[in-house]
Amino acid sequence: MLTAFEEPHIAIHALANELLLLTESGKQAEALDILERARHTTLQRLLAVFARVREQIKSSMRQVLLFVTDDGRSPRYALMLDDVNDVINYSASDFQPSNNGPLSIMPIIEAVIDGVYTKNNQQDCLFFNTDKISDIDALMAKGN
Repeated sequence: MLTAFEEPHIAIHALANELLLLTESGKQAEALDILERARHTTLQRLLAVFARVREQIKSSMRQVLLFVTDDGRSPRYALMLDDVNDVINYSASDFQPSNNGPLSIMPIIEAVIDGVYTKNNQQDCLFFNTDKISDIDALMAKGN
């Protein structure tokens, strides 16, 4: 896929050099005319390559299963991840435990969620404790 970028990439650099030379020699109208033609040829080709690459990436993306185990080998259950939009870093000072703060109004939530990470101008992030959710039988009993 990267080789498809090579030819239009080289052509755009050559175009930039040509346009700069024409502009420096006072031929702005000619430079604008050449730029307009390039928009319908070279630049259009480059946009088409970007579109093909985007489509290839989208079609090659697959869902991922994150297995939670008791022993590090035998899957107890799996969480299916089908989209990762962002990776956000939180510090310990951003953590609010589930037994106080906004999550404390739902006591059952403490069965699986240790707390929430919050940060200004960032999305809140629930902190699931995999040790707590690995024993599904105890979790279900606590919910009743």
